[in-house]
Amino acid sequence: MNEAPLHNPLKQDGSSNRSTLKTTLLVVLALVAVASIGYSIYAWMQNRQLSNDVTNKNNQIATLQKQQTPPAKTTPTPPADPYAGWQSATLNYEKATFKYPSTWKLTNTSTPNGTTGNITPGSDQVKLSSPTGLTVTIDTGVSGLGDGPYGNGEVLATPITTLGGNYFLGFGTYGAPTNSSTTSEGIVGTTSTRYATWPTGKNTSSSSGKTYTVISMAYYDASSHAIIKPVSDFQSDSSYNDALLIIKSLSY
Repeated sequence: MNEAPLHNPLKQDGSSNRSTLKTTLLVVLALVAVASIGYSIYAWMQNRQLSNDVTNKNNQIATLQKQQTPPAKTTPTPPADPYAGWQSATLNYEKATFKYPSTWKLTNTSTPNGTTGNITPGSDQVKLSSPTGLTVTIDTGVSGLGDGPYGNGEVLATPITTLGGNYFLGFGTYGAPTNSSTTSEGIVGTTSTRYATWPTGKNTSSSSGKTYTVISMAYYDASSHAIIKPVSDFQSDSSYNDALLIIKSLSY
């Protein structure tokens, strides 16, 4: 007699439970994986935002520091000394000091009591000759002068500072034909017109009145007479600027 197989409900229920457990485990793992990926993405985005914020803050701090930091002070370069390497000398009687280049020749024929014998303590007669022949002369203790320093009329009068005052270097027709455009010399005067006077002496005196300082530039011939030339010849001479500097250097 064949017996029918017995039904085993426990075996079937066990397989079902294991399948359900496996499915649940897979779902949990999937959720964990999704959550991990999501967190990683979130953390990366947060870190990126934080990095951007830090960079922006650093840039703002640097900008504020630049705005608050005063610019570095620059020390201006002093202008070159036009008298560098020049020699210095002092007039015997008027006691004014001047400078001149070593390439110029200095001749001093100053005289006690002056050429007329009534100048106290004496008259300075200094001649400074350039390599080109342009000559600056300084005569002090001069008295009894006639016409103004520019003679018959000024051709050109340029402002110049010397002996601690403001004067003019005037090129006039003194020694040249009236109304001529040529001149024999440029002389320092008190104004720019024909009726200018010479700078007044400070340390010399005359029994007959005031003494003056005659400062001039000229070209001289072998007989020490001023050569008549147009002003342009003076100004184009390579020694002209040095001659101006010599005159400007005179000071008490």
